[in-house]
Amino acid sequence: MKACVNGRMVGEKAPAISVLDYGILYGYGLFESMLAINGTIFRPDKHLLRLRKAGGVIRLPIPWADNELKQMLQKTLNVNKLKDAYIRLTITKGPGEPRLDSTIKNPTLVIIARNLPKGIVEKKSKGVKLAISNLYRINSKDIRSRVKTTNYLLNALAKAEADALGANDVILLNEKGMIAECSTANIFTVSRGMLITPSVESGILPGVTRDAVIEIASKIGIKTIEKNLAASELTSAQEAFKTSSITGITPITQIDGKKIGNAKPGGITRKLQKEYDRLIKKECGMQHELT
Repeated sequence: MKACVNGRMVGEKAPAISVLDYGILYGYGLFESMLAINGTIFRPDKHLLRLRKAGGVIRLPIPWADNELKQMLQKTLNVNKLKDAYIRLTITKGPGEPRLDSTIKNPTLVIIARNLPKGIVEKKSKGVKLAISNLYRINSKDIRSRVKTTNYLLNALAKAEADALGANDVILLNEKGMIAECSTANIFTVSRGMLITPSVESGILPGVTRDAVIEIASKIGIKTIEKNLAASELTSAQEAFKTSSITGITPITQIDGKKIGNAKPGGITRKLQKEYDRLIKKECGMQHELT
């Protein structure tokens, strides 16, 4: 496999960034995970818009134009001969002295691409079991909760907790005890034919797939409510699912051992999955179904 580093294609194990890079020293950086289907990246403009907004929030300059970034993303796919893939773009503050220095302005860009992880189709068909985290909480007032920063320690610990509990993922609460999100996904419930999802003010990352689901729901006449969501509302929901760029819409069938609905993917979830796959097919020229 080859990676793109500051526009150059290099071997993925080749030394390519400085040991003094602030991404390594301080976790000072941003990233975007994107889905490529049939050699086409799904909604790259949405990802790059979120990246630029986040760059403004954390004072991280992004000197490359969107067209340049999209060309490098596509080149990374092509060089690695990938069609259906996970592609990640990371930008760090760049190299500097091993002390905090807000004046450095030479960011590092890294793009990698991989085959899609195994098991996605099965999880989207059968659903997943989650647990509510007992160890970690999101601070909804922290700017890091709304940007996709490389300082991903909380998310990594949450996933480790899920593994220890024998769950597919954990649900993180915020400091008020309200539902926020999973370690790498947004959450939706279905109640009385409506979608309910935690608001951005709950401390969530506003996901590209989350936005696409809200868009699809509106087009097919399903109302979405964004609000504070209590854990009790989640476990008593008729249906629930999580969303992310790589896995799409994944039904949630159980939380902390409690069944959601009849512990099977619900009708509205299934409908949204089909509409989402149609959207990908339309925008990426997909030749096969993902569900």
